[in-house]
Amino acid sequence: MANYEVIVLLDIPSKFTYRYEDDDLPPGQLVIVSFRNRDTAGVICGKNSNYDGRIKSISSILPYVISESYVHFAEFVARYTMSTIGSIMRLIIPFSVEKILTPEKNIRAIEVHEKADVDLNSDQREAVEKIQQYKSRPILLHGVTGSGKTEVFLEILKGMTQALIMVPEISLSNELAKDVSSRLGIPVYIWHHSVSPIKKRDIWKKAVNGEKMIIVGARSSLFIPFSKLEGIVIDEEQDSSFKQSEGITYNARDMGIYLGHTIDIPVILSSATPSIETYSNAISGKYEYVSLKNRYFENAKFPEVYVDDIRKQTLMGGVLSQHSIQIIKRCLEDGKQALIFINRRGHTPKILCNSCGGKITCPSCDTWLCYHMADDSMLCHYCGYKIKKITRCPKCHKETLVGIGIGIEKASKEIGKIFSESRILSLSSDNMNTPNKISKSIKMIKNHEVDIIIGTQIIAKGHNFMNLNTIVVTCIDSMLYGEDFRSTEKAFQIIHQVAGRAGRSEHSGDNACVIFQTYNPDDRLLELLSSNDMKSFYDLEISNRKLTKMPPFGRIISVLISSHDKNKLDSFAKEFLKNAPSDRNIKVMGPITPNVFRLRNQYRLKFMILSRCMAQEYVSKWLKSAKISKDVRVAVDVDPYEFG
Repeated sequence: MANYEVIVLLDIPSKFTYRYEDDDLPPGQLVIVSFRNRDTAGVICGKNSNYDGRIKSISSILPYVISESYVHFAEFVARYTMSTIGSIMRLIIPFSVEKILTPEKNIRAIEVHEKADVDLNSDQREAVEKIQQYKSRPILLHGVTGSGKTEVFLEILKGMTQALIMVPEISLSNELAKDVSSRLGIPVYIWHHSVSPIKKRDIWKKAVNGEKMIIVGARSSLFIPFSKLEGIVIDEEQDSSFKQSEGITYNARDMGIYLGHTIDIPVILSSATPSIETYSNAISGKYEYVSLKNRYFENAKFPEVYVDDIRKQTLMGGVLSQHSIQIIKRCLEDGKQALIFINRRGHTPKILCNSCGGKITCPSCDTWLCYHMADDSMLCHYCGYKIKKITRCPKCHKETLVGIGIGIEKASKEIGKIFSESRILSLSSDNMNTPNKISKSIKMIKNHEVDIIIGTQIIAKGHNFMNLNTIVVTCIDSMLYGEDFRSTEKAFQIIHQVAGRAGRSEHSGDNACVIFQTYNPDDRLLELLSSNDMKSFYDLEISNRKLTKMPPFGRIISVLISSHDKNKLDSFAKEFLKNAPSDRNIKVMGPITPNVFRLRNQYRLKFMILSRCMAQEYVSKWLKSAKISKDVRVAVDVDPYEFG
């Protein structure tokens, strides 16, 4: 008989001791135990010979053992994110006992029948040689857009038994999975929220059993417990989609780096516009740094950049300047494709009454309803509340509603009038809401069945459109002036990524250009973007972060309190602040009112904890001292990305 510490797969912070007749059960062994009078799954994390209380027996042993590395990983993630160990282990084992024991189906991997051989250029070969020297280090693969970063990290993964490639968007997963399969010729599986639970379960079993595979997945794929994982790639590592901001909050990029450290394998962070944190860590020597400074094709030129001052211009259809229209026409006459970037969903972002000034807002949130022409609806982009389009003001009952602003649907309609003979495709998260729709659209663009692409951020990253020659970035000013310390960085990254779609092949590079339509042509960020001066941008941002002690030179923890009762929220906030422990190394800011004060019928306030080092113990002590009523919710976010 032996006593074992077991992590129960429930939202519980503690581990529990159980007894079993076999004294050599390994850490990571899946078991069934009785907990609170019901059978539940658990994971053995070690032995406990010191416990002398009443001990229940393990009910049965399940036929799966996850790697001990993932037990240690779960313990770290729980400590770091201030989550319960049981909830983190449920991310690693996200299935019920019944599902785990159900026999596998014969699931098919991504299949590409023609194996592709790619010749690396000298820059890529040099990058591969450098990365191969770093056996168990985080590596920033920093390459200009179109430099062939994907081919470099695929060369590194060649010959590995199991590898994980994380991508920020499901729109990137299908195309990348096909590239991986054609290059490496081993089973490739996709993992994101659109994959069925049954297929996920069977992929999970193959990973646990050590079968040869590469998984291309969204952030949740980080928790798949591979038994023979040999490498991790985090593609577009700067993307905020790697951050889970609700429920269990974690950054898949940062946790992926720790997982690589735990297993002792390389982690490649691939980006044309790395995050300030990653770039700073690389140039300081904390990570390795490998760069690709030239595009893959010798004749693929970087596009010319024009800053189009639209202050004294009338935009055609409210979208395009005369200069942009002329450049697009020239592009189309040359048989090339154009992309118009519009970073707003829907048709009309805001609607109000021209008589009484009444705003059409969400009943559950302090936000406008956006009109979507595709289904003639008005939608809240925060909570999903949706109604059919109304024509009469709810306050004064007059039919005098007017729209303010232009979304991608309205822009597409106006652009269609200007270029009536052209084939136009509009892409946003509203109409590209399944992997099949995305793949079909990408295929149409690559086959040149489209002349003009109109897209939001969904089209900005990771795609190679070899005939794309001209890009117009509209509404650029709305991206330049945000309210949190990452605003400038985010704007720089998305604009640079969009611009980087142009001129990526030997032929599309001729006369390739990018146009920034702006009301502020003298903006410093536009100057750096226009001159492609990335180093100056990073130097400036790092200097600002050092001065303000923002990440990576300081740490932030957000504590969000919310309640359906505004008075109870205000009362709790005052008492909560009074109970904040005193620590001269930690600064507490708040309560701060978010941009959206009421969300899903919950009023919200935030406290920001700023420190030079880890402050989880401080926050834990603070929360334990607070008297939290059932009417108030408290959510902790370590390293927050959203401040609105």
